[in-house]
Amino acid sequence: MKVLHKYFLPICLAVLVHLVLFSLFFLNFRSEPESLQVAAEPEIIQATSLDENKVIQEIEKIQQNELAKRLKEEQRQQQLEDKRVAEQNKLEDLQEQQKLQIEQDKQRQELAKKTQSEHLAAMAIKQKQEQEKLAILKQQQAQEQQRLDELAQNKKELEEKHKKEQLRLAELEKKRKAQLKQKEQERVNREKAAKLAAKQKAEADARLKAETATLKKLEAEQAAAESVRRGKIINNATRMIMRNVERSWRRPPGTKDGLSATIRVRILAGGSVKEAKVVVSSGNPIFDRSAELAVRKASPLPVPSDPKIFNKFLPTFTFNFSPS
Repeated sequence: MKVLHKYFLPICLAVLVHLVLFSLFFLNFRSEPESLQVAAEPEIIQATSLDENKVIQEIEKIQQNELAKRLKEEQRQQQLEDKRVAEQNKLEDLQEQQKLQIEQDKQRQELAKKTQSEHLAAMAIKQKQEQEKLAILKQQQAQEQQRLDELAQNKKELEEKHKKEQLRLAELEKKRKAQLKQKEQERVNREKAAKLAAKQKAEADARLKAETATLKKLEAEQAAAESVRRGKIINNATRMIMRNVERSWRRPPGTKDGLSATIRVRILAGGSVKEAKVVVSSGNPIFDRSAELAVRKASPLPVPSDPKIFNKFLPTFTFNFSPS
């Protein structure tokens, strides 16, 4: 399109010239028919027609050649334009590369200057640091010398303190030996006192043991006497309870002699019967019920007045009921 726009006017002029030539040729061809029709035969007309076709073909061939030439010229112009554009682009790329190279060289120069400046600055900083280190080293040496002087002074003071400490320790050792001697005497006195106390304790323990044995013997005798007394009281109470129960018993009709049942009795303080139950049956239910009823009728039962004996032996007891 760019090439067509560039050669638009020449193309239009060429087409216009060809149209004018074709029109003139066609007018000349149209101006001859009347004389040809008057003087010629039909075959001559056919020959004329053939000549016109050849002319048209020739014109078309000329037009095609012209068009081919134009197209070839346009292609050549386009190739030249493409080559020019390529050369222009190549030139621009080369200029751009040269500009980039110049810029890179400039940057490298600036970087080199900056690196050199930084190196100089680093050297200056390093030199300053070395000077500061040297000053610090001198200061440390002075401090070390001062510390050594102080250590020497401290050593002297420590030696004096050590001598004083030796004297103090000797005095303390003297006092310690005196204290040990005193403590040893105190220990001997304590041992004598302990032996005396052990002897007195052994004598006291012997007396206490003898007294304890006498007391235990007396307590055993008293316990035996109390046991005998409680046994008598319980036996008397049991005989009285059994007597009262037998008095309260009524023989059921038809009961055989020789029946016996074991009854468990629970009583309250004062002798009131809480429960009477046959725990070993006689084999006769009627006899068993009559025995339980006899116990309840005998309530309150005669019980010991001593609450200790009652609480220990009589709240729950069993006896064999055999009235025969």
